[in-house]
Amino acid sequence: MKTIILLALTVSYQMAFAQFTLVVKGNGTTNNAGTYRCLIFSGPSGFPKDPTQAKQFDNGTIAANTGTCIFKNLPAGTYAVSTYHDKNNNQKLDTGLFGAPKEKYGFSNDASKPFSPPDFAEAAFQLKSNSQINIKLK
Repeated sequence: MKTIILLALTVSYQMAFAQFTLVVKGNGTTNNAGTYRCLIFSGPSGFPKDPTQAKQFDNGTIAANTGTCIFKNLPAGTYAVSTYHDKNNNQKLDTGLFGAPKEKYGFSNDASKPFSPPDFAEAAFQLKSNSQINIKLK
């Protein structure tokens, strides 16, 4: 009985401090130039565009019109990702006169709204293990 309890406590302890890797693939970049930029958020504060509120950010790579970002050492939890193809490497999502994006962008769960970015809840997903998510860039 003591062995079972000790084993259960050990597994619970390891699960509480487990760290995971998340790979984010953005399909449909305009070309292979520029940088694929990703932000990952652990709550609604700052989502989707404030990098100071993001849990992590990554300046990823682009190959074969697919961007790749890798987030490491993430604890299990609820997250949402925002991403864009920074074609001109100016480190911001370029927008037009009325705020419509000029560069391709996307969110986890392929969340979208007609005239505004999605809410955190719409893009949120559970991270419980090493994972990969695919985002269709718009």
